Amino acid sequence: MYVQDMDDATCCRYFRATLKGIAKKWFNGLPNGIVASFFQLVGSFSAHFFNSNKEKKTSIHLAKIRQRRGEDLKEYVRRFNHEAILIPDL
Repeated sequence: MYVQDMDDATCCRYFRATLKGIAKKWFNGLPNGIVASFFQLVGSFSAHFFNSNKEKKTSIHLAKIRQRRGEDLKEYVRRFNHEAILIPDL
């Protein structure tokens, strides 16, 4: 499908529709407001899925996540859940 003159929000919605499995899980786990443009979204996606040097996280990684001083419980749980989404086959 070829569409001309799409804004960033539309591009992001089309991009999301093409995702499956862990890629869709990753996308849905992005915090609201973290993506400012489609270009940034593509960069984040590429860095996450195509970086061959990136260390694979395991469930042991979750044990290292601690609540930061001054961080409220809601933010800590959000951050923990975000990290859990990034671990394949958890």
